[in-house]
Amino acid sequence: MTRKRTSYWPGQADKPAILLMHSLGDSPNQVESLAESLQQEGYALYLPYYRSHQEGDLKMVLTAPLSTYLEDARSALSFLKKEGHQNVVAAGLSLGAFLALALACETDRVQAVISLSCPILTDLRQTRIPYFMRQKYYRSLEGVPTVADRDQAQELFEEFDQVLSGMNQWMDENFERLASLDQPVFIGHGQADEVVSVQVAERLCRLLSTKGKPSLHIYPQANHYLEGDSVKNCLVQDICHFLASLSI
Repeated sequence: MTRKRTSYWPGQADKPAILLMHSLGDSPNQVESLAESLQQEGYALYLPYYRSHQEGDLKMVLTAPLSTYLEDARSALSFLKKEGHQNVVAAGLSLGAFLALALACETDRVQAVISLSCPILTDLRQTRIPYFMRQKYYRSLEGVPTVADRDQAQELFEEFDQVLSGMNQWMDENFERLASLDQPVFIGHGQADEVVSVQVAERLCRLLSTKGKPSLHIYPQANHYLEGDSVKNCLVQDICHFLASLSI
């Protein structure tokens, strides 16, 4: 599988296409291993690259509002429809999972959702997301951080706080829609997630159980990225079982 900024691989006509979206500050490469496994099972895969991430500019990543990500997700869904895929499963890791659920709230063109390590139903400013993004910022610098670097960090993370506040606002405004989702939702989360507490996944499952049929899978020892061969093997097996059970 060739690494590209935005990648599409056709699959079998009798299986749904999967829109697989990556995490904040990363790239489609972060979910490529999962995509490879699912493609081997005959599923079409589309891995979009968020516009704010394409240049590798951390400032763009930290200051892009939720609206731009939603636009990218909608465009990706439209792309799959233009390719002739009538049945689409919206999937994602972390931010990508948030966007997958947002798409499901917006349109019934999403037949099911795969939500992995999703930061939702919690104040995102109180998670460890700001800490890990700040670490990413300092790792991107050359040498010891200067006063100017620290001043820029202060400005950037004040803007990033507003980005997270915008996501919090989306959750407030769309809580009822989220609670009313009746599409099947696969929820995968690591017990050892160092960014978003596993309790968030449990909370999401309880909310979706009101009208939908969520499928919750907790992976012991797994981190936020659900890394490791043993975790990946279980995850792929569980996702394939979930996809095979869909009546679409």
